Amino acid sequence: MLLIACMFPWSSPAPTASDTQPIALVLAAVYSILYVRSTSRYLWPMVIMLFGGFATLLYSPNMEGIRGITGYISILFIPLALIHYFKTYGIPSRKFYLCILFIWGAIAIIQFWDPSIIKFLSPRTREFSLTGGRGVTSFAPEPTFYGLWLLIIATAYTVQHNTIKIKLSRPDYAVYTLIAFQLLFLSRSTLVILLVAAVVLAYLLLFRPFLLLAGTGMTTILLSDFFLSAFGTNSEIAIEKFRIFYILSAASSVEFSDILSIDGSVSDRVVQILNSHIQSFNNHLMPNGYGTWRESAENLPEFLAGTYHSIDSLNRVLSLSGSVLYEVGIFSIPFIFFMIYLMTKSLPGMGNRSLLLKIFFTSVFLIQAIPLALPTISFFISAMLCSIAIKKHIITTIPIHKNTNTPPPINN
Repeated sequence: MLLIACMFPWSSPAPTASDTQPIALVLAAVYSILYVRSTSRYLWPMVIMLFGGFATLLYSPNMEGIRGITGYISILFIPLALIHYFKTYGIPSRKFYLCILFIWGAIAIIQFWDPSIIKFLSPRTREFSLTGGRGVTSFAPEPTFYGLWLLIIATAYTVQHNTIKIKLSRPDYAVYTLIAFQLLFLSRSTLVILLVAAVVLAYLLLFRPFLLLAGTGMTTILLSDFFLSAFGTNSEIAIEKFRIFYILSAASSVEFSDILSIDGSVSDRVVQILNSHIQSFNNHLMPNGYGTWRESAENLPEFLAGTYHSIDSLNRVLSLSGSVLYEVGIFSIPFIFFMIYLMTKSLPGMGNRSLLLKIFFTSVFLIQAIPLALPTISFFISAMLCSIAIKKHIITTIPIHKNTNTPPPINN
């Protein structure tokens, strides 16, 4: 049940008013009380951040703080339970990932005709997602979160199944194909697609420069008026109705200083990423507390002045690293370096160029609008911790769930 709750973080049989549902935290707490008898020494950065969260709340108590502290509790206690679960029962199999992805994809496809199909499970799901070339949401509140969920799942799967030293096989291709299809054709998340494109571009620059030249030419063709007009405008999924193509095409025809004015949603997220980090360092990494972001966010640096499109986007910081830096300040520094360490150690690849690529991916990953309370990010952290533990022989073996023929990891 805990794994299922991590895979459907915005859904619940009895949903609350918030986006992220607390069912995974409740199940993790129950599991930890019943089964966990020792803590992981790797979780100390979360302990420090939780201490900073409580200290900030006690210094300036408010209702926003009571809601905000949930994220700092989740990021500690859900990995605590999941690490024990993985060590005892094994990591999720390929079939588990395929089943979860199929369910998300099936609901997303149905939403093209009935956007409110899962309102009873995910009441915060938006129904206006098809307008303006945007994608559907599936179980997520909006297409961007759907895309981020897919990105986290793809990275977690890569980490877990890279650890057991098995070559890419047909089931792997099925997992990545489902993820790519849902990202490109269902969620259509502009920011996540741009993130993946940037990582691919960095990979080609470091490892395949000749392919980079070919890819640049293909991109130019895809964004040309001739190509876009050749596909017509009648179909809802016609290539020119994809928001990413509109934004890229528009970006190529404006001055660099006007790029942030092209799309309101993308602009608000990019500006929040920049501003949250700027505000944190301007305050010398001292905690700013909870419920103060709207006032601080409106105090934009001169080069970002006038770039917000929607004041509603200022309710919370739309950045994982930006939110923890802003709220608890210096107490979050160990966690951020901890995440960099985990991702560079657990992701596949060796050598200096691979390290540069992993650092780049980690950097753009951490600044995304991933809520700290999201159980799926705790699942990802647990997967990385177990991966590193196997590589360091702290854990000798982690079995695979019995519903797969995949052998256990090879011990050197």
